Amino acid sequence: MNISRSFKSITTLFLIVIVSVFYNSCQTIDDLQFDNLALRNQIDSLSLRIIDLTERILDQQTATNQLSEQVSDNTESITENSNLLENTITDVNELEDNVSTISDYVGQMIETSGDLTGDLNNLLNQVNQLDEIIEGVNNTISNLEENLHGHEDTDNDGTNNNLDTDDDNDGTPDAQDAFPEDPDENTDTDNDGVGDNADSDDDNDGISDQDEQIGGTDPLDSDTDDDGESDLDEQINGTDPLTDNTPGENNDPNLDPNICNDCPQKIPGRDIFLVGTHEGDDGGAHVFVNGQKIQLNKDSFGEDVTVSNGKIYACGYTYGEKAHYWEIDGQNVTQTDLPGNEGEAYSIVVHNNDVYVGGINGGTEGLNAFACYWKNDVKYNAGRGDQIVEGIVVKENGNGGVDVYLSGNHTPHHSTRAAYWRNLSRANLGTPNNKNSEAVAVKIRNDGKLIYGGMVSKNEPGFGLIGFVSYWSSANPTICDIGSLNQGWQNSKSEDTALDGNDVYQAGFRTNLQGDYPTYWKNATMYPLTGATVDGTHYDQGRATGIAYVDGKVVVVGYLTGDYIYNANGVPYDWGDGPAINNDTGFPCLWIDGTPHILDTESKWEMGGIFIR
Repeated sequence: MNISRSFKSITTLFLIVIVSVFYNSCQTIDDLQFDNLALRNQIDSLSLRIIDLTERILDQQTATNQLSEQVSDNTESITENSNLLENTITDVNELEDNVSTISDYVGQMIETSGDLTGDLNNLLNQVNQLDEIIEGVNNTISNLEENLHGHEDTDNDGTNNNLDTDDDNDGTPDAQDAFPEDPDENTDTDNDGVGDNADSDDDNDGISDQDEQIGGTDPLDSDTDDDGESDLDEQINGTDPLTDNTPGENNDPNLDPNICNDCPQKIPGRDIFLVGTHEGDDGGAHVFVNGQKIQLNKDSFGEDVTVSNGKIYACGYTYGEKAHYWEIDGQNVTQTDLPGNEGEAYSIVVHNNDVYVGGINGGTEGLNAFACYWKNDVKYNAGRGDQIVEGIVVKENGNGGVDVYLSGNHTPHHSTRAAYWRNLSRANLGTPNNKNSEAVAVKIRNDGKLIYGGMVSKNEPGFGLIGFVSYWSSANPTICDIGSLNQGWQNSKSEDTALDGNDVYQAGFRTNLQGDYPTYWKNATMYPLTGATVDGTHYDQGRATGIAYVDGKVVVVGYLTGDYIYNANGVPYDWGDGPAINNDTGFPCLWIDGTPHILDTESKWEMGGIFIR
């Protein structure tokens, strides 16, 4: 039989079915009444998921067709792999049947505007079955590729690759060869996909191999003196890359000194970058580099920070004016004003030398604002009308391009709903009983899955509406512990998210009648952060604003509450529960595995994000 033609017929039929299902789904959702809003939003999310799955399946079918043509050209491979191909055809046919079943369910939903729960459950089951079938197709394709490759003879020595221990015959066994089919390469020191012979920067430290040989540093080691500072950073900072510098030592006279030289603000072999805002006379947005402060703009707020190619990038805004991002290269700070009126930038990533910033423009704090992101200095609006973007990630899409994912919320019908955007197309995240929710961060797990961190509100009998830190790894949120409501805990909020394998870490705070308390969560489990003593006074209240997990350590940045709030006569406010404590600013603090370290003895700081390398 003509396998390639069979696959093409299946592909055409599959496309027709998928397109029909998608448009029927959209029509169904549009025709539902307002009282079915919650279920309609779930259908929206599932429809988007089906579209994504469809794209993946089509890509897989293309790969399968190509493999089929290879099999047709190889008589031996046809014999050995015909069963695998037949199984693939069967899987695709089953996929078509399942899609047809989904179409039937959508048609049933059109006929009724009542309780759609059963239909949605059936639709979800079908989507789950699609996932399983896709996984089976992937495994089949992988087996085909492996079997076909095993019958190749790369070095033409008469021994097929599956029996040859040195496929490229370069003298390096395949098990030790980073490029087992390239006779010109066998080593990739920096794991960048380019062999050392062709790579002009073998250790990927930003200094060419030629320049390192001239300067005496090791072209195969990005940190020649093993002091935790890369050769390039030491070159930029004016320190000696051949001399082990004392940890915590201030080597740059243009930076403010650390509070103390022996503070454990630096994890051995790692650099910690923080961003925050000081509200004093020398205030504005700052970046902390291992405890040393760099002022960015005295009139701006600092929100997030990252590092790429030896440069520091931070983002923020001047209230009521412009969103910005800053590039810090050694002693030079360059500010880029982002287009859009009243812009605010909350998150930043750098991908392939492009700077991506997530935020809003056209209205402060999300009021009548455009949710948007900026790529370099070009703005892309994601929507208008009480919408806000707080998190951003960039993900390779497998087609030579990238997908931009945003996290945030919008406000339909007087309630705030957590949402995400994929390339400017919005979908809601699940919220119990359509109460308030928000997604403040989005991260990419090692397996490519996206995790959203944020908050949802629930009605608790006898207590009213309570905010719970939550995260989404699927359609529905995982609710995190905030402590006993009977003991006064009445709210919580997430400010940042970090991942380690399948573990989800979030930083934020819990609230009772006395104030806010810094807290982090691992998955659904709560870990209160201890306070610290400054100038003889102990402070327990505050907020955690950023979190990272590295080298088995949980690292959290935030601030501990500052001084009391005073009236015009210099007397602390007292509303019956004692003087009011300032919960908006405080002493900047870094917690390493729960141990607090005060970064500045002034209590006028708001802190933002964290980045560790």
